[in-house]
Amino acid sequence: MMRWFPLVWLVVGIVIGVAAFRIWQGAPAADVVPPPPATRPPSGPPAPAVPPTEPAEAPPLPQITLEQGKLTGTDETGQRQWELATGSLSVQEAQQRVVLGRVTGRFFKQGVPQVTVAAARAVYFLTSKDLELTGGVTAQTTDGRTLRAPRVRWEAGRKRLVASGGVVLTQRGMVIRADQVISNIDLKNTTFSGNVVVTVSGP
Repeated sequence: MMRWFPLVWLVVGIVIGVAAFRIWQGAPAADVVPPPPATRPPSGPPAPAVPPTEPAEAPPLPQITLEQGKLTGTDETGQRQWELATGSLSVQEAQQRVVLGRVTGRFFKQGVPQVTVAAARAVYFLTSKDLELTGGVTAQTTDGRTLRAPRVRWEAGRKRLVASGGVVLTQRGMVIRADQVISNIDLKNTTFSGNVVVTVSGP
């Protein structure tokens, strides 16, 4: 009886081992995630980095102030329309204008002086090319007529003078007052408007 005991336990061990092997074969396999494919570095040298481009800006107008200067305006053909001598001149970039103080000057027609002017202040507008005189403006023609006004504007596009704010035009034998006067450069073709008063004097 004692000789069969080890044999019995051997048989039992073999049966348990076979059962365990079959259980292991029937177990579901674990999911295997394949490794990501290796990235191949690009061939050749790397492309140089391109710096971001900034929008081009227009060069600013010069910030200048000149003493005892002169400013001259011309038409589209380059012919002189007016010139002003001034005690002070400054360029104002933000407002796109040139400001002059204590001005005297002349207006021209086909290169010939027609009117001499004087004013406390003048502003030249860079965009429109207009010129505005203010502060006791006096304009006198070569034949002796005189125009006085608080404000006179030269409209370059229309080639005309517009005086406003209480205008007085004096010529031989006549004084004309009005709120506004529109005239060509030699004051010979003139339109008066607003509270027009004409005073006729003797010869």
